[in-house]
Amino acid sequence: MKRTLWIVGLLMSVALIAQAVPQKGSGLEQAVLKLEQEWVDALTKADAAKLETFYADTLVYTHSDGRVDDKTKYLTNFKTGTTKYVSIDRDDVKVNLYGDTAIVTCHAIIKLKTNGADRTVDARMIHVYSKLKGRWQMVAHQTTKVG
Repeated sequence: MKRTLWIVGLLMSVALIAQAVPQKGSGLEQAVLKLEQEWVDALTKADAAKLETFYADTLVYTHSDGRVDDKTKYLTNFKTGTTKYVSIDRDDVKVNLYGDTAIVTCHAIIKLKTNGADRTVDARMIHVYSKLKGRWQMVAHQTTKVG
């Protein structure tokens, strides 16, 4: 009996550890990378409707200056056109998958216009995606200025 319980406990532990280890090289990784490109395209094309479905209702969007927006506030500010994204060039893109959660990190050079002024932001970004109601949505975004 003790041996059976020990084996069951061991198998449960292995299963939990396997879920916690990042899953690499899967089709899911490519799907998340595709989502990332769709995000860049939506921002640079000012496609608020696409972003509306892309972001989870619980989105926490932390800007490089420390401001924090929820989905509604971010999209409202985006729709006014005060800030227009010209380009987002990314490198060092890494995806880690943990079951129904994906974490993407990268370096980015973000070119934008804010109140008519050109800006370039050199930053590191982190995105957290979660599979909600059968589809991936961004639940968290954070940009941190480099240098």
